[in-house]
Amino acid sequence: MAAPKISVVEQRKIEVLLTKWIGKLTWDLLTTEIYLVLGVKTTRQTLCSYLGIQTAYKIKKNQLRGAVPQFYINTTSSDVKLAEQIKNLKARN
Repeated sequence: MAAPKISVVEQRKIEVLLTKWIGKLTWDLLTTEIYLVLGVKTTRQTLCSYLGIQTAYKIKKNQLRGAVPQFYINTTSSDVKLAEQIKNLKARN
């Protein structure tokens, strides 16, 4: 039997749940937590079909591994200098 569709509200709650997740993260643990917290029985395959949930899962998994998110890697020294200039200008006003 196919797992029921996840509503937009439930999807957002799952994304928040992932953002606040502490400790080991697996799809099995996530589906169990979703059932306990939201009362929604779902599968890994269903969760993976939602881009927001899949992205939140990957980001949290990388954070728990200690990997640096991609948007931090592309920061250059000129970006840092510009950010410092903005901070200084805001402090003056």
